[in-house]
Amino acid sequence: MKTKEYETTVEKPITEVQLDEYYVVIGTETNLPELAYLPKKTVLLKTRNHHDLKTPLPENNNTAEWGHGFFYVTKNDEVFSFFSYGPAGDESNITGNTSTCDYPVTEVTHLYRLKISEQNAKNIALDVNKIRKTSNSIIFDEDKNEYVNNETAEKDKKKYRALTNSTCAKEAEKILRKHLGVKVPDGNGYIKYGVFSIPAVNPYSWWEKLQKSSLDKSKYPEFPKTGKAEIMLGKVLNDGQSEFVHRLYGPNLSDYYEADSIIWRTGDDAAKAEYWILQVGDTDPLIEWGYINEE
Repeated sequence: MKTKEYETTVEKPITEVQLDEYYVVIGTETNLPELAYLPKKTVLLKTRNHHDLKTPLPENNNTAEWGHGFFYVTKNDEVFSFFSYGPAGDESNITGNTSTCDYPVTEVTHLYRLKISEQNAKNIALDVNKIRKTSNSIIFDEDKNEYVNNETAEKDKKKYRALTNSTCAKEAEKILRKHLGVKVPDGNGYIKYGVFSIPAVNPYSWWEKLQKSSLDKSKYPEFPKTGKAEIMLGKVLNDGQSEFVHRLYGPNLSDYYEADSIIWRTGDDAAKAEYWILQVGDTDPLIEWGYINEE
């Protein structure tokens, strides 16, 4: 929280006035652009990068690389709102699946930070909470005065659906651009699904435009040059050399790397998974890990 000093009487005593500051932090998990974001002809025969949602990649456990887009809002050094939209059921991600606003982050993220007004922060949080009430998400229970998993009759109403571009990046971008306009780059681009070229908001197109923007940029944890929060990164043996990978520590590391190549932790942190979501009141990770110095 910022503090400014003002003179208030003839005798000039000093009064401290605390001013709240709000930021939005946009995140993308877009770590395989060299494989999943390549040029292709559009239906208008223009060459554009396309986010490939179908081709299995050996580097991605022989599955397609969908990437991820999300955001959170902070008030001073604490989380004010969190929105990580994703699938939460066993149905089809293409035609419709149960959704959540608490889809876990499992990889290195590209983070982009923008200062916003209090009113914008509150309006963004209101829109996030509207979706939380119609999805399988954490919501505030006023009767219990605590945050709980949504068990209302409305919890399965909002669907994650790639067919209509109701996906992570699109839903996040839609909320932010509604309230912040051109301060936030759009995520419009193209996806490739088999032989088809389809215009759509997607994580890699959003990442590409965010990278070119004037927003403050970070990688969390720092990677490939490791530093802040590197303890969160998975570590494997590659050609006999130990190296960090862009995935965070967690049980599905063994889905992507041979079990005997993973360098698992020992001691108190041996079983700790680093996949994360944020809840209201949590410390901003960028402050917690020393990316931002509190003043």
